[in-house]
Amino acid sequence: MGSIVVTTLSVFLGMFFVFMGSIKLNQQINREMHREIRRQFVQYSKVVPMAATLGLKVSPKLYRLFIGWLELIAGLSMAFIPGRIKLVANVLLLGVTIGGIYTHFMIGDKFESKC
Repeated sequence: MGSIVVTTLSVFLGMFFVFMGSIKLNQQINREMHREIRRQFVQYSKVVPMAATLGLKVSPKLYRLFIGWLELIAGLSMAFIPGRIKLVANVLLLGVTIGGIYTHFMIGDKFESKC
């Protein structure tokens, strides 16, 4: 029974990351959300971890595409590929999530709902 629950959660969470990565990559899914994400990545690219330390300037478009492809590929791996590849996908997605929390903290986003 526990294995079914874990598998189901892995598939749903993996598909969530596939969906979010797809929105970052393709405007056909939701044009308004894609436009807003593109606008936000201009701010996000200014606080990329280690970029200031290394003296790098990160392109917002390349940063968005990198994160989108990473979420898409790791999400598919998490949902459908067992074993070590799933473990690597989990670690990558955990890193993306922690990086997202860091980014929102650094740009001063509020965590409460704006509705």
